[in-house]
Amino acid sequence: MQNFIDDKEKMNDFKNLSKNEFLKSYSYLTEEEYDNTKTIYNSLLDKVKSYDETKIKQEELQTKLNKIENQILNMIPSNISKENFSNLINEIRYDYHAKDNRENREINMLNAFKQNNIKLCNIYLNKGVSPDRIFQYIRNVGYNNFCLDQQEFFNKYFKVKLITKEEFNNLYQKFENKQSFVKEELGKFLMKENEIYTTIDNRFGNLHTEDFKDRILALRYLNGEGIDKLRDEECRYEIGIYETKEDYEQGEPFQHNVVSDLNEAENTLNNLMKLNNYYSGFVLDQKTGIEEYAYYSDEQQEDEEEDEI
Repeated sequence: MQNFIDDKEKMNDFKNLSKNEFLKSYSYLTEEEYDNTKTIYNSLLDKVKSYDETKIKQEELQTKLNKIENQILNMIPSNISKENFSNLINEIRYDYHAKDNRENREINMLNAFKQNNIKLCNIYLNKGVSPDRIFQYIRNVGYNNFCLDQQEFFNKYFKVKLITKEEFNNLYQKFENKQSFVKEELGKFLMKENEIYTTIDNRFGNLHTEDFKDRILALRYLNGEGIDKLRDEECRYEIGIYETKEDYEQGEPFQHNVVSDLNEAENTLNNLMKLNNYYSGFVLDQKTGIEEYAYYSDEQQEDEEEDEI
């Protein structure tokens, strides 16, 4: 789109002359170029006008907010400390926002976190508002980009703690008996038993659990990744075994296990082959259908050498 919006001399005349006068002065310019320039100029003019008017309103609003804040501070009763008064204001603020629906309360809680109003965040939590929006926001922005108070809040409600079977049983008994959990029992936990990692999400007292064979997958789940995606990864590498030459020739392996890590699959296959003298084995990526690794016994290698002869 041809225009002369960047030509200072022409733009000066553009603003002071009529369209006919301008085109007579610049006979080498077309009417289309003039109209294109006018469209760009008027669009920019509207945006600048809108921005400046909004900024003025914002400054006026900020002045009004500061005035109201000072009025609130001047209302502190003589029998209450500043800290307790601040807590009272946050309680009243929650009561006001509690009239909104669940989604709005979660958004308001996120806004409180962005403003580093951790006291208000805690009030929302105590009222049962989910902090998942805060968790996603922290993941997107990056943990190290927040102040210490915000990091401490994150660690309190999202950090994973390792617990024993006995500790889990105590949590389970409380949950079954509908007893209240103390603060230390609320959060995200991980328990290992018989090579199985059990995740326990008890941030809100509902004791939700999932079992994983892989520790990393368990931690990723506790940090918010979808269960379906992680289950797909957990069942990715199939360890297949041909016990005998006949099994191999008939193409009838048995599936020993399915794991999420390729190195673990290879090491498991190597150990199985050496301990049991199986004829052959392989590791198959079930996602791509590619055989990632194969183990040939001495017997199989000899048979293949004879076939080549």
